[in-house]
Amino acid sequence: MNTCTYYRYLADLLAIGDTLIYPTEAVWGLGCDPANQQAVERLCAIKGRDADKGLILIAGDAAQLKQWLPHLALDDIKAMQSTTLTPTTYVVEHFGTVPDWVSGGRPTVAVRLTDHRPVINLCNAFNGAIVSTSANPSGAQSSKLRAQLMRYFGDYLHWAPGELGGARRPSTIIDLKTKQVLRK
Repeated sequence: MNTCTYYRYLADLLAIGDTLIYPTEAVWGLGCDPANQQAVERLCAIKGRDADKGLILIAGDAAQLKQWLPHLALDDIKAMQSTTLTPTTYVVEHFGTVPDWVSGGRPTVAVRLTDHRPVINLCNAFNGAIVSTSANPSGAQSSKLRAQLMRYFGDYLHWAPGELGGARRPSTIIDLKTKQVLRK
């Protein structure tokens, strides 16, 4: 199966509620369809994460966030697209357009526009943003090693192709409105 066909296969798995492991800029991620409440609940159960903590929406381009954040201003999108050496996640108000199972019941949601090719390919095949959280049990170290992921999850989850990006640590988190750094 060629890479393009495999991404289409993974997108089909996302569409039926499956959870994937995929490479992000710094660590391996777990992802699923944010519109599918059962898929998000399953991802949280696999990770052992409280749903009220909220999750990140990751996208390969701003258009993929339109479904979730139709009100985003062009200036906000430009700020989110600015590239840095460190991947950056932005906390933005969603005005009720993001379900509680993604936002954790908060009026804000964390979003990241990535320039990491494997995630872009996955989001393009899925034709939308996906949920993103680090692929590790809650409270355990984020994983950069496939062997560690096998210990965490076995091999029952599907894997997206590709390698991790060159970032040393998970994304910095910034409140888009106040510009306050929430996680360095």
